[in-house]
Amino acid sequence: MADGSLKPIEDLAVGDKVLDYDKKEQRVDGIRSVRLIPYPQRTTVKINDKYVITDRHCILTRDNRFVQVNDKVARIQWMRLYPYVAEDSRIVYKFLFAADLQEYGLCGEMGLDTWMKTIDGPEQVRKIEVIDHPYDILFNHSVTGSGTYFVNGICITARLNEAFNYKEMKPYEGKVSVVAATDEFTKKRYYKRVIDLIPDENTIYWDYYLENWFKLGEGSCTPWTINIL
Repeated sequence: MADGSLKPIEDLAVGDKVLDYDKKEQRVDGIRSVRLIPYPQRTTVKINDKYVITDRHCILTRDNRFVQVNDKVARIQWMRLYPYVAEDSRIVYKFLFAADLQEYGLCGEMGLDTWMKTIDGPEQVRKIEVIDHPYDILFNHSVTGSGTYFVNGICITARLNEAFNYKEMKPYEGKVSVVAATDEFTKKRYYKRVIDLIPDENTIYWDYYLENWFKLGEGSCTPWTINIL
């Protein structure tokens, strides 16, 4: 926690204050839990005989790259909407934006040459061991700022925020919007970030206040919910 205390991950609540990758105070603003029993493809590993994570956890390295034991996930470029429990038990929708990682070469596979960012400083990965998973629920948290926080002493992220520039590790300047678009060549549909958007009648954009997709002159619409480039 931001005050130096420890709290079990399952007890973390909206409004709790945590430390980000730069050891600055941030706030938990959403919680999402995932049952692992229907997903046998997820593997649990122990790093250096002390850090227990799944193969899909994004670990931040000392040079601010994101690595996973299973790099197939890290190589996917996508933006998705997920429901989170927010203040007063409200359900809100937040983006998980990973497109920057591949574009800027910020993602990869964890190996024995990886240096993790820990609360005590950089630590080299020296051992990766597959273990039996003792839990059936995975907790994902939305955290303000970069979306990073320290869990069991290592810096991870459960939500990559669309308003944060992971190449320069700072928030984007200007108002961040998300629009739905279609690739000119592949004709695949996807979401993209736009700074200081000026929508026209053809723009389908996400309204953060009303939590829905809108198109000028037509009102709310739902073009799609999940896309993989």
